[in-house]
Amino acid sequence: MKVLKIVFYLFTFLGVSSFSYSQETAEEILEKSNEICKTISSIEYTIHQKGAPGKFGYGMPKIEATIIQKKDSSLNDVGFDKALIKASGFIAEKKHKKPFSFSYNGDDFMYEIGKNVRQKTVSTPTRKVTMGKLQQHLFMMRVFPFTETDPFEMAMKSGEIEVQLIAVEEKDGHPCSKIEKSLTFKLANGKEVVTKSIWWISDLDCLPRAYSDGMIYKDITIKKINHPIPNSFFSLANENANTDYLTSEDIENELAKVNLLSIGSLPAQWSAKDQFGKTINSEQLKGKVVLIDFWGSWCTPCIQAMPDIQKLQDHYKNNLNVVIIGISAGERDKKASINLFNKKGYNYTHIPNGDNIAKSNYKVKEYPSLYILDKHGKIVSAEKGYHKNSFDRWKKTIDKLIK
Repeated sequence: MKVLKIVFYLFTFLGVSSFSYSQETAEEILEKSNEICKTISSIEYTIHQKGAPGKFGYGMPKIEATIIQKKDSSLNDVGFDKALIKASGFIAEKKHKKPFSFSYNGDDFMYEIGKNVRQKTVSTPTRKVTMGKLQQHLFMMRVFPFTETDPFEMAMKSGEIEVQLIAVEEKDGHPCSKIEKSLTFKLANGKEVVTKSIWWISDLDCLPRAYSDGMIYKDITIKKINHPIPNSFFSLANENANTDYLTSEDIENELAKVNLLSIGSLPAQWSAKDQFGKTINSEQLKGKVVLIDFWGSWCTPCIQAMPDIQKLQDHYKNNLNVVIIGISAGERDKKASINLFNKKGYNYTHIPNGDNIAKSNYKVKEYPSLYILDKHGKIVSAEKGYHKNSFDRWKKTIDKLIK
């Protein structure tokens, strides 16, 4: 690696910003980074996040933040891996800049977003609560490999993900290996759709220094690693005397009302064709318990949720009183969702290109969004996002309704 660094600085002196090389493969670099990240017990770093160049990054807010995390294997993962977290900074959107801070101390999730607001403290939080209150931009801003159990394992071992080393570029004063991960979907018309993300891994310490997924780009500056931090540090308590104390149930009920139809409401009637051209309408679903998942082939959490939705289909396949439906929306290519659905071998009902149903009938603005309706067609559960424990929660709700 010493030779590589000398070559890098020579190219930098000559004004060349990037070059290809083959001293190590992308898999080897990710494996090294994987092992180094696993040795981290605590870390403090800053991020500067903005929209990535191009149309998909347009309109993304800018975020400046300092994040401090400490691993603790005894914790439940409430959205921050098995780690405590404390973060603070500013988010700039539409020329408005507002402060934020949040923390998780192993017991409570605390947050303040905006000026002159009351601090919220949520006891026994869930991933649904932390993700819902922080929303995508703040929830996803942290650097996941720093606290994940096996940060790059999927990229190194998955047969569906291709990784390649494409250049060396300087980030945060470090020569970094620029590694591209790509996932390719082949559509029915033969056209290929590729989703890509890029990690810049330091050649000096094998830790990430930048990241982009085509929508956002973030620079990462590491301040401290493995310094002792007491658990009491991970709290906003006593920093603001004006505090509201809430439960996870309070927040989940609140979230259900934001950008989703309210519990107990009756959605407007709709009619659409499924993947086989068969007409399905909301009226014919009366008398059945219905789960509707709004998703998109472009949405990673949506794709992660689908195996559990198929698992529900398999569990209730002989129960005529339960219907599992996936309605895709937001597709740039009208065949993308059909192609993905068929490729994965899912067999629950799929309604492709259901943008009108999503927006007009079910008030969907974020994906995935999922509803469970009772036999009268009324909403009994409404949620956004996906968590690995979602299957058990969905099954429990459906089982109560079919008794």
